[in-house]
Amino acid sequence: QAVSLSDFRAVFEATYGNKTVMDLTLDQFSMNIAVTRAPSGALLAMGNFGDNPHTLTMRTSQDGGRTWSQPRVILSDENLNDGGGFLVDEGSIWYSFHRGQPIESPDKANLLKVAVMRSDDNGESWSTPVTVNTGYYYHVTYCDGIRTAAYDGDGPEIDYVIPYHFMETEDASFQVSVIFSCDAGVTWQN
Repeated sequence: QAVSLSDFRAVFEATYGNKTVMDLTLDQFSMNIAVTRAPSGALLAMGNFGDNPHTLTMRTSQDGGRTWSQPRVILSDENLNDGGGFLVDEGSIWYSFHRGQPIESPDKANLLKVAVMRSDDNGESWSTPVTVNTGYYYHVTYCDGIRTAAYDGDGPEIDYVIPYHFMETEDASFQVSVIFSCDAGVTWQN
């Protein structure tokens, strides 16, 4: 919900009975949790550090967040670092995160990369992640993506945009860029 910052008291005031804070963390669902509403209306929560630091898990709620399913492993991959953010459009959900070489890897070139996977069945199943190698050293993404106003499905306009942070070299500070798709999420580029 967007709230005007002009009335600073209202920004920080909780209206009892209307706003609830719920801790979704469990031992196997504890880090980098992102939540979205699926096309079906269900809430999806995705997080990492499940049974090990390279597991992506998901919980769902069918009742507006009052109760949640147990965590279900979506992806277990030694190259999974963490993530992520959602992009929901019509019947599809994309989840972006970062993956790459293990942090301990002696080859630091292109250490982490942005990856995107898709579900067309409200999160029941997910595509194999597509990794976008931007050529930069290190990436992180915790942002939700957007469908652009210029959406045209199969080009040439940009349909979707997902922001990410990157470092050009190991000793650089973070900068911001985006990956985007001109074919309704079939392929992604920097």
